[in-house]
Amino acid sequence: MNGCVIPGTGIAVDYWKVHTDTKYFFLTHLHGDHVVGLTSTWRYPIYCSSVTAELLAERYGVDRDLLRSLEVGQSHIVPPEQQQQCLPSMTVTVIDANHCPGAVMFLFEGHFGKILYTGDFRYKPCMVDRGSPLASHLGKVDKLYLDNTYCSSKCVFPTREEALEEIVSIVRKHNDYDILLGLRKLGKEELVARLALTLNEWVSVSSERLSVAMYRELPDVFEANQPNLRIRVVPFESVTAKYMQKLNEAKPTIAILPTALFQGIAGRRSAKSPHIFTVPYSDHSSYPELMEFVSKVRPAEVVPIVRAGKVGGVDLSNRTDMSCFSRFLRKTRPRPDQYENTGTVQADSAASPHPADNPLSSSAAHRTRNGPLKRRRSKPWQVQRKRKSCPKGAIYLSDDDGD
Repeated sequence: MNGCVIPGTGIAVDYWKVHTDTKYFFLTHLHGDHVVGLTSTWRYPIYCSSVTAELLAERYGVDRDLLRSLEVGQSHIVPPEQQQQCLPSMTVTVIDANHCPGAVMFLFEGHFGKILYTGDFRYKPCMVDRGSPLASHLGKVDKLYLDNTYCSSKCVFPTREEALEEIVSIVRKHNDYDILLGLRKLGKEELVARLALTLNEWVSVSSERLSVAMYRELPDVFEANQPNLRIRVVPFESVTAKYMQKLNEAKPTIAILPTALFQGIAGRRSAKSPHIFTVPYSDHSSYPELMEFVSKVRPAEVVPIVRAGKVGGVDLSNRTDMSCFSRFLRKTRPRPDQYENTGTVQADSAASPHPADNPLSSSAAHRTRNGPLKRRRSKPWQVQRKRKSCPKGAIYLSDDDGD
């Protein structure tokens, strides 16, 4: 499981065990290591992006009436559910995580201060540029929960554009070969679309991936389950040396694994076969990108989301060491009045916690900037907080991670 309950907030992010002090459940995205324990029997409201809500209902059978869809790029007032009216409201800003379809970051604001939870994300400078949802919060975040998947000085890899160029080059050098792209169940649909457009070829994908591409209105370059097409997307875990040897006995075939999974460790799957190419196309931030992101956010504290584990027998516990960011941390907490929002709250039509006609519509109110926000706030000394240990993520890089 890759998630946690944030102490003193009642907020669970990507964490699907019910505790008495957990009041709100948020989902950053739909990769398998973030939904462990989430099934069709779930009976509590879930806050997520509209794309994730749709996929969650389709793939996991979660009751649509429980899904609270939040618009990306906006701030929302999250009210207590009907059975929790004694709880204070809080504000959550939803930010595109640049990871996979529907993936978002959450910026929580309430009596606990400001907490930014990145989930899995690939940093890009526009996330902190002027006018971005995070711009007015830089230097004011009290706690940053950070995607530390590649938090190691050894994890330096190219941009997505550079990695795509490398993939195109490999394919063009193998004109007479079938091409397999080893991917996880969700993510990298845009990579496949751009590759197909560049090469002017159709690509065979699963029916599930085709539906995601159509939902996101990607270019019409996909065909569902067409084994005769030269370029085909296959499950990542199916690409092995033994499998590739068998395929090449019938027809020249290569496989490309667009992943940074093996960055910073000695082994890689392609080393076992001349027919497998690993290209570090990643949906996670590289080490230099993490450094830049934290230096811009300037939080008071950084907490790793992914806990220690192993890949191929290599110990990756050093990636949970957040001391590398110490020089970027804010030395003092901002004044309490810095937590106040600067705009008025304008409730949208779907603000009811139980919308009847459209269960995927937002149940939260959008923030505007027409005047001061008036809402009741608990005084710091009135808030009773229990100090509890917080589970900090899951075993490193599960089989369904977005690499």
